[in-house]
Amino acid sequence: MKVIRSSTLTHDNTKPFGKLFCPTCREPLEFKKLLDILTQGFECKNKHPFFVNLFSPDSFESAKAIDLEALKVRTDEDIMKAWLTDPALRKHLNTQLAETLRRIYEIQFEAKHIFYEKKDLACVSTHFHFCPLCKNTLVSYDQPDIGSLGLKCKNNHEFRYRSGLRFGWEIHGIRLKKELDNHTIQTRIKGWLDPKNKALRSQLPNQIEHIFKKYVNQLGVEK
Repeated sequence: MKVIRSSTLTHDNTKPFGKLFCPTCREPLEFKKLLDILTQGFECKNKHPFFVNLFSPDSFESAKAIDLEALKVRTDEDIMKAWLTDPALRKHLNTQLAETLRRIYEIQFEAKHIFYEKKDLACVSTHFHFCPLCKNTLVSYDQPDIGSLGLKCKNNHEFRYRSGLRFGWEIHGIRLKKELDNHTIQTRIKGWLDPKNKALRSQLPNQIEHIFKKYVNQLGVEK
C-alpha cells in the first residue's frame, strides 16, 4: 500500500511551494487532524475546511471490503471509528465511502455541520478562487485534459480541477478538496444504497450499510 503520509505535506517537504493558503480567502491553511487515518485535513482561521486523500485503494482492493467487518464493536460510533482507523479495514475502503462515513461521524459526534448555498455547490470559483501556493487570483486556461478545468495564477502555478484542485506536484497527484457539506452526504448515501447501483453495492460492507440506513432514517430523507 503506497501512502502519502501527512508529513509529506509539511512546509519543508512542499518546497519550492512553501506554505499553503486558503483558496477561498487567501489566509494560511493549517493542518487539521481528522478521524480518518488516510485523510489530511486543512483549515484557515476563517474556518474554510479542505482535505486531501492520502491513499485510494484500487477497485480490486475495495471490492474486498464487503467481506470484512469490524470486530469487538458495540455501538455505531465504534463501527465508524474502526473502519476509519484500523489499517487492515481502512486500506480496503472505497475513497468516496470513507469520505462519507467520516462526515457522518463528524456530524453525529462532533456536531460539524456544513452548508453551502445551492448556487455555490457547483461553482468552482467560490471555493477555489485563489492560488493555494501564492494567493493570487486563479483564472481558467486551456489544457489537454477535457475532463478537468484548467486553472492558473499570474505566477504560472497550474492546476487541474476535477472533484478538487489537483496540484502539479511530484507527489502522486495530490488533490485538495473542499469539505463535504450535509446535502452532498445525503446525496451520496442515496447512491450507495440504490439496489440498482451494483458497482457501489459490491463495495459496501454490511456494517457501513447499517450506518447509512440509520442516518437516512434519522433525517427522514427519502431513500
